[in-house]
Amino acid sequence: MVLFPDRRSSDEENLGVDWVIRYRFDGADTTSAIEEFRTLIRDLDEAGLRTQVRHGNGSSLLVFVNAPRERLGHEIFKSRVKDWLDGVSDIRPVGDSQTVIDGDTEAEELRSVHHLVTGRKDDGGAEVTANRGKWKNITACFPLHSPNANRGLFRRWSRIRILEAEDLDGLRALFGEKVALYFAFGQCYGFFLAGAAVFATLSWMYYGPYSIGLSVISSLWCIVFVEYWKVQQTDLAIRWGSRGAREAKVNRLHNVWDKGSEGHETTLKTKEIYQAEKQLLRQLPQFVFALAASLIIGSLVLVAFTVELLLSEVYRGPFKAFLDFLPTISLALSLPTINSVLNKAAARLTDYENYPTEAQYEVALTQKTFVSRFITYFLPLLLTAFIYVPFGDRIGPSLDAAHLTWLSTRIPRHIDSRRLQQQVISFVLMTVMLQFRERNFLPRGAQISFMKYLHYLPDRPADILHPYRRSNSSSLLLIDHPEESGFLSRVRDETEASVRDVQDNLLEICVQFGYLALFGAAWPLVPLVFLFLHWTGFRSELFKTIMERQRPAPLRTDTIGPCLRILEFVAWMGCLSTAAIVHLYRRDVRRVELWSLLLTIFVAEQFYYVARYFIRSVLQKIGSETIHREEARRDAVQRRYMETFSEEAAELCRVYKPRVRFNEIMDVMIETNRRDSTAASSECTHPSKDETEDGNESQIPQKISRRTNTDLLRDAEKSTRFWSWYQTPQETIEAGIKLIEAISVASRLGRSSGSGQVTPKKAD
Repeated sequence: MVLFPDRRSSDEENLGVDWVIRYRFDGADTTSAIEEFRTLIRDLDEAGLRTQVRHGNGSSLLVFVNAPRERLGHEIFKSRVKDWLDGVSDIRPVGDSQTVIDGDTEAEELRSVHHLVTGRKDDGGAEVTANRGKWKNITACFPLHSPNANRGLFRRWSRIRILEAEDLDGLRALFGEKVALYFAFGQCYGFFLAGAAVFATLSWMYYGPYSIGLSVISSLWCIVFVEYWKVQQTDLAIRWGSRGAREAKVNRLHNVWDKGSEGHETTLKTKEIYQAEKQLLRQLPQFVFALAASLIIGSLVLVAFTVELLLSEVYRGPFKAFLDFLPTISLALSLPTINSVLNKAAARLTDYENYPTEAQYEVALTQKTFVSRFITYFLPLLLTAFIYVPFGDRIGPSLDAAHLTWLSTRIPRHIDSRRLQQQVISFVLMTVMLQFRERNFLPRGAQISFMKYLHYLPDRPADILHPYRRSNSSSLLLIDHPEESGFLSRVRDETEASVRDVQDNLLEICVQFGYLALFGAAWPLVPLVFLFLHWTGFRSELFKTIMERQRPAPLRTDTIGPCLRILEFVAWMGCLSTAAIVHLYRRDVRRVELWSLLLTIFVAEQFYYVARYFIRSVLQKIGSETIHREEARRDAVQRRYMETFSEEAAELCRVYKPRVRFNEIMDVMIETNRRDSTAASSECTHPSKDETEDGNESQIPQKISRRTNTDLLRDAEKSTRFWSWYQTPQETIEAGIKLIEAISVASRLGRSSGSGQVTPKKAD
């Protein structure tokens, strides 16, 4: 089911809307809702943004935001100046405080709009965020999808199986670097899984579990994957001009600073400070959180092991074959609920720690989330591998000491080593089913149910309100204008669409990678199972991003963030765990000496460091064509500066950036011819795989679909009429007040008649 229909009429245009804010007031009284709405419009107006208001689903308003060209162009110029000051770009922008420029991509323009809407007021923003701070009643704050561009991507992805560099460029131009990097990483991970699945399947067929050869190859393959991705993400960051973007400081809007702030002597700018001692004290509870979570999970695992032991070795009643696996299955099924609770606790703990920048907050939250998932998914298997099975022969003597001789005589003195493999299979299959359900069935089922619920609601709010209406204008506000009805219907659908951060998908991949690295030796078919899950989910993720989910804010980054360090940690721990598991379970566990196990772990760790050093050195030596060109370009710039110390030398730094615009006259794939304007710029051309070594002119195959001038004029007239309804913020506020009062009355009447919602009505 596609929630956003493929309308080929003029209804698909966005009418100049850059951002949409949904304000719900069903839980507030009319007076407070009016006052909060008035504050919202005034904050947006102070940020230099235009607004329009329409009726949303239920007791909600849709606030449409538009950034005027001068305001948006100046904000784009300021962002490029900041990039130059932060070292993200070595191109010094030329201009002054009144300079207005266009963005290279739609994502760049929307990123500036995002800053104007959600940024701090000191930086020119409106400080409007969804479900945070004082805006608890704002349930959605997002940019609209571009139907024309989405259709271009949809047609392109329907014909290909592998994303090329140009496809990633299109994703980056529409959704920003963060989303594009995720899809590049997902494809790289899929190739890694395919190679690992081939080796693992062959090893399973000929050698079975706990193979030394497979363990060595698997450990090396994990190291190669992590180091190779580092080179790939550097290549993409250089290609997109975002290298170093993650290091740029962006202060958190909801950070709490100390009351005592100091001004800088030279800049006279107030510097917000927060004492390091307070920050450290606030971070200490995270260790208590990890310890408490470990104890809870460990206790559950102990209970499950005890019940399983009793059922398998003592119970002789009916359904024994099924009951033997019941504790393991119950434990696996309870993991998502436990993980959800731990994730909420991690989010609250991260908010309490009060990080000053967005990057620090994201790192802390991602690390805590992974720790909770590590404890949830991996701790039970680690306890089984290194405590339950190796020391199972001591359970009987412990029961004797507890005066439970009748039970100890029935329990064997040695636990079957196959129990580890059985638990790995159970946990892997359960993880696959749960991730598949979370990605496909739960979001889609919730959306379909909500759409059907809206379909059965009464669709004549104006008729319900008619006997009690205060004015004709209040009643007319609840009826969609025929020219806007299709557009407003699509916007209301998008406000109800699911929201998913790519960081959650990256953490799911980290969990899969952890199963493979830590326990792949026990069940070699782990990569094959995850390969099936990944490729089915990855392909659907591409389409759901443009068809069934809210458009994410086009955030910029040059790396997958803290997940890269998580992958490095998992690869290191996987090397140690694989060596220990093979050493323990390749032969009788009871014959393994402690000193030999510790020696094996020590040798495995040294093997990891040596292998990582050589693999990293080789990959960095080989590098990529883009990285080599960037290094050559920087060397040329430095030499020219050293030779001339003149402004003419800066021309070498003027890197060509292909201009990719997504608007009402252009599809996502655009035909452009690149020509060198000067001899100096040809010496330092933008890195591209299509570029030849002799510096000849290259062309990027793209497609143009232009529309007639009549269509453009008609769309321009519609957009003008849409934004001419309310010329000033005060008119928008008055219209919103009338809507709130009208919807409140209609909602009360609807509840008294058995329906508690109000839905908009299309004009005849």
